[in-house]
Amino acid sequence: MEAYVVDLEQALQTAHETAWGRLRTSEKRMKRDYVLKVYSRTLEEGDLVYVLDTATVKRKCRKLSPSWKGPGIVIKKLSPYLYRMKTKAAVMVANHDRLKKCVDRDIPLWLSRYREKFRSPVSEGEAIPVSPAMAGGEPPPPRQTLLCPPHPQEPR
Repeated sequence: MEAYVVDLEQALQTAHETAWGRLRTSEKRMKRDYVLKVYSRTLEEGDLVYVLDTATVKRKCRKLSPSWKGPGIVIKKLSPYLYRMKTKAAVMVANHDRLKKCVDRDIPLWLSRYREKFRSPVSEGEAIPVSPAMAGGEPPPPRQTLLCPPHPQEPR
C-alpha cells in the first residue's frame, strides 16, 4: 500500500509539472499572437479609410449589415491613436483600431474632389472647408424629436 501511495504522488507531481509547462508555452504563444495583431496603424492626413460600424439598429439583422462605413478621409491626426475623419455624412473622431485603410481602385467623386482640395497647397485667401462646429462658430440648433403626436386643440 505504501508503494502505491508513493507512485501515485509521483504521477500526480509529474502531471502537475507537465500541465504547468504546457500552460506557460500556451500563454507565451497567445501573448505573441496578440502583440502581432495589435499594432499601431499609422495613418497620414489625406489617407482614405473605412470606419468600423458597431451601431445596432432595431429590427435590422446585424449579421447581414455591412460592418464598415465609408470610405472617408483623414482630416487631422489628433494623437498617435486618434484621428479626425470625414465621411460623406459627418465629421468624426475615431481610434486607430477602428479604422482600416481603403485600397479601393474606384473612390466616390466627392471624395476624390475633397482629397484634391486637401492635398493641394492652400493659398492665403482660400479657406479650408470645415463644419461650423469645428470653426468655433455657433453649434447647429439641437434636433427636435417628437415622442408622441401633439394633442389636437380643443374647440373654444
